[in-house]
Amino acid sequence: MRVWPIRNNCYGVAGWAIYRRFLMADTSFVFFYGLGFSLLLTRLLATLTTPTSRWRGVNLLPLSVALTDAMENLALFALLAAYPHFLPTLGDLAGLVTLIKSVLTVASLATLAGCVGTHLWRRIRQVMRLG
Repeated sequence: MRVWPIRNNCYGVAGWAIYRRFLMADTSFVFFYGLGFSLLLTRLLATLTTPTSRWRGVNLLPLSVALTDAMENLALFALLAAYPHFLPTLGDLAGLVTLIKSVLTVASLATLAGCVGTHLWRRIRQVMRLG
């Protein structure tokens, strides 16, 4: 096992302990925000699509973000547990999961923006017809 490079070792044992507590708090909220965001998309998609629409499955994107966030946190917990030893493969895995989480987050936010924009556009058109 290698030891952490000097530039990454600046936090020391106390700094990593604080970061571990932050990760615990972050991990406790992962599934709450994933479920809440998924329910929000489910509600928006129910008003915009037909019950048989393939778009209804997009509401699972936030749950995949929550799952990848949990995987990222588990990898980081393992890295912290191994400190001061450095596990480069696990570090690379954590970085890859972070990248996947970021892509899924952007896709989720783009879907939310599209749903809100479509909903607003339909409401504006409806008001214009009645007015």
